[in-house]
Amino acid sequence: MLFINASNLKSKTGKLMVYDMQGKIIHSEPLRLQNGYYTKDLSMIGRAEGVYLVVVETEQERLVKKVLID
Repeated sequence: MLFINASNLKSKTGKLMVYDMQGKIIHSEPLRLQNGYYTKDLSMIGRAEGVYLVVVETEQERLVKKVLID
């Protein structure tokens, strides 16, 4: 399980994307922010072990974090 928590975001909508290290999008969904906050539990069951990039993108900003699944 991957817990995503973003705060102090400046928009009301955006997009959540998860990339593998080959650059392939393995998960994508629109997101709605509430008072600048976004929280999500994302299942990584069935995904290969390795490093993934989690991207939260809005009209005004882009947050990127590396995540290790083992």
